[in-house]
Amino acid sequence: MKETIFSLIVFSIIFSCGKNEKQDLLRDIQKATTVLSEKTSEFLAEKIALDFANSYVQFIKKDADLSETKKWVEQNKEVTEAFKKSYIDMIVEAERKNPELGLDFDPIINAQDVPDDGFEIVSFDEKTNIVTLKAKETIDFTLKLKMVNQDNRWLVDGCGVVNMP
Repeated sequence: MKETIFSLIVFSIIFSCGKNEKQDLLRDIQKATTVLSEKTSEFLAEKIALDFANSYVQFIKKDADLSETKKWVEQNKEVTEAFKKSYIDMIVEAERKNPELGLDFDPIINAQDVPDDGFEIVSFDEKTNIVTLKAKETIDFTLKLKMVNQDNRWLVDGCGVVNMP
């Protein structure tokens, strides 16, 4: 009987030690998964920003006129409603003030000419959710995009002078 009780006590101690080790291991796995998830999320924000900027460059290089560009922005699934509204309001206001010219620059890239070869990623600021891109072939040209995570999906909320602080 004493041997049985002793065996049960020893088994309980061993089992509980194993349980703590398993719990520690599980906690470590959960932490690693969280870190990996955050890094993946950051990468996704950068990728969405880069894809948006490069697809915009490709679109503009086709000599799209202003009405086509408005439509492209309105139908774009990678931008927020706030971005769309800010862009449209900016264009309408510029046309109202100067019907002949409107804006004399591209508000999305904040320049008159788009980079021929598109952009590449420079950085992502986790605190501000600002992605900085640079033109591939132009040393001094950078573009900042403000990203927001809506419903676990990264979207462009600002770019160039559109909806940017």
